[in-house]
Amino acid sequence: MTATHILHVDLDAFFAAAEQAVHPEYRGKALIVGGTPEVRGVVCSSSYEARRLGIRTGMPLSQAYRICPEAIFTGGNFKLYSYFSQEFHKLLGNYSPVVENASIDEAYVDLTGTERLHGILLKAASDMQSKIKSQLCLSASVGLATNKLVAKIATGIAKPYGLYYVLPGREKNFLAPLPIRKLIGVGYNTEKKLRSFGIQYIGELARIPEQILSHTFGVMGTYILQRANGIDKRAVENRLTPKSLSRETTFATDTADRQFVRGVVKYLAHRLAFKLREHKLRTQNLSLKIRYGDLLEEQKCLATIPLNSDQRIATIAMELFDRLYTRRVAIRLVSVKASNLVQDSWQLELFEQNELQTDPLTQALDEIRKRFGKKSIATADLLYLNKYYTSDKEGYVLKTPCLSR
Repeated sequence: MTATHILHVDLDAFFAAAEQAVHPEYRGKALIVGGTPEVRGVVCSSSYEARRLGIRTGMPLSQAYRICPEAIFTGGNFKLYSYFSQEFHKLLGNYSPVVENASIDEAYVDLTGTERLHGILLKAASDMQSKIKSQLCLSASVGLATNKLVAKIATGIAKPYGLYYVLPGREKNFLAPLPIRKLIGVGYNTEKKLRSFGIQYIGELARIPEQILSHTFGVMGTYILQRANGIDKRAVENRLTPKSLSRETTFATDTADRQFVRGVVKYLAHRLAFKLREHKLRTQNLSLKIRYGDLLEEQKCLATIPLNSDQRIATIAMELFDRLYTRRVAIRLVSVKASNLVQDSWQLELFEQNELQTDPLTQALDEIRKRFGKKSIATADLLYLNKYYTSDKEGYVLKTPCLSR
């Protein structure tokens, strides 16, 4: 049986690289994307010149400034990033008809059976890298393997601007010496528990009997054991639908005002629902995340029937917030996320029809927002936010600085 050949391509420091592509004066310099140092926000992306000085994604901008005061700080330009992303994914389509867009800056390409077209696949991967560099002025790292899991991990090792090929049959040997945190699917809590058992490397995890892992982690135990052995049967899919959509706000000042935060959650839920309808999608999983002032994060998720209405998504989001916010600590960030997305043409059950159809009022509100901007109309109860917010073309932003998307 012929081995599959899966290519994983990831653009290096994408937001920062896109800024450097259109601003020659930024090239070769420490660049931080996310806002200015006096703004209460976090680093969204940074150039490798900044990373070498200790700047990391998610770091508070104020801390980044203390580490690297000579850096160039800039806000995000999502229209620019969207343009580069579209061109990037379009270029990948020249190498295979099967391309899966994993995110704005990464994709899987199934090269299986394309040898007669491209010749040696390693050379084709290198050629792809070169064209991304020459045509888009962006750097890409590439991993080539027999499955998506190993290809993605190989890409991480290849960064920046490298190419790593894992030969067929060598997947397990490739993974064995890597620390367990490199294994996709092993999060912070799982890693902590595995380390408490004395397991530090993927090879050690691969030798644990399945019964022990299943007893400790349930179904997840079988999943991580397969991954540790380099097994991943997922196919590359021509997915135009994004995996998830989210909206979040980082507050200028940590707040414990429950009424205010609930209002922000509702506002973010409305923006998320509008985005789902723009993409003609519905969500089957809704999650809410809180980041406290002490940087502890908590999250709750709820599975639901396919939804994209303002009222239903906002109601669920606020219920999740009420269940989640139990600490007496001020909040730094809130995020509402929709995942497990399906097309809006989803076949609804008989008794779901009336509840989930997009009603004429929502359709009318959407038309107003599309014509006059997202700020043009909102429900009356969100007027409470005007005490804290001023509106711009994207909707509401805090009168005091914040990072909102």
